[in-house]
Amino acid sequence: NNYEVSRSQTPPETASHNLETENFRLSQIEWKQDEMEDILSSVLSSQREIKESFQEITNQTTQLASENTTIFKAELENFREEIKEGLNTKPITSFQGAIPVKIASLDRFQEEEKSHVSAYIPAGTVVRCVLVSASDCSVGVQQPKGPAKMLIRPLENGQLPRKVRVALKDSIILASAYGDLANERVYVRADRMTLVQTNGDFVETEVSAYVSGEDGREGVRGIVVDRSGSIITRAAFASFLQGVGQSVQATLNNQTIEKLSKVGDNQTILDVDTFRNAGMQGTNTALNKLAEYYIKRAEQLQPSIQVAAGRIVDLIFTHGVKIGEKDLRKKLEIERSLAKERKNG
Repeated sequence: NNYEVSRSQTPPETASHNLETENFRLSQIEWKQDEMEDILSSVLSSQREIKESFQEITNQTTQLASENTTIFKAELENFREEIKEGLNTKPITSFQGAIPVKIASLDRFQEEEKSHVSAYIPAGTVVRCVLVSASDCSVGVQQPKGPAKMLIRPLENGQLPRKVRVALKDSIILASAYGDLANERVYVRADRMTLVQTNGDFVETEVSAYVSGEDGREGVRGIVVDRSGSIITRAAFASFLQGVGQSVQATLNNQTIEKLSKVGDNQTILDVDTFRNAGMQGTNTALNKLAEYYIKRAEQLQPSIQVAAGRIVDLIFTHGVKIGEKDLRKKLEIERSLAKERKNG
């Protein structure tokens, strides 16, 4: 019995060894826990530093964008003031002492100005576009009422040398179209362009550009439609009948006069040819009026050149323009006036 009791009890050496093992495990766990806490603290500190750096970069970017916007608006306002001052100056004369100070200052402004494609569309920029709307341009004897309007949408960004691109894709361009019957083409000139951003902001810009067709020539080849053929035929037939009537009238005037005596109480002598001449003269007058009527209708039905929608064309900018500029036409007028004055000496 004493032997059995001694076997059921744990020896002191074994208990001490187990205790040391447990203490070692606990120390390892505590060391791992401290190490994980240090790693977590380091990660949190790095995260805070990244957030602070990102916030600082965001603030700097916002401040820089605000400064650039303010500078751009100030330059644009100064540019408009230069144009207004140039337009308000007196006309240039050939007298000595008449120096175009205001217009010359505009040239200096252009020479000193440096632009970037993010805010400027250079001259010579080529954009692949699609004709959204069709056009019927009237051409004929009478002066047309005015140019036809067209809607153009760029399919790609503008192309420049050295693979530089101008962000014009998916903008909207309003243009004017003029027909030319001799070449059977419609010449399109861009007037205004609207750029829209994803946040809903938009910018309207007055532009100067022309459209080149699929064959690489200026303008777009169209289909000539003329509906005045039948009217012209009727006018010619009426004129022919008028000529026949005049010939018959002249023949009757050369014939012998047959007199009718004692007509009425006063014994008036009447000619038979008098009635014939009256009838032929009335017929000639009616045919002449009919021919004039058909000719006027033919002039109203003047031919037109039709251009279908969906055609792929190239839009080429002829003058550089700032995005948001709305005084390009006045600027070009000033440049033409200055060039004309320089040419005249």
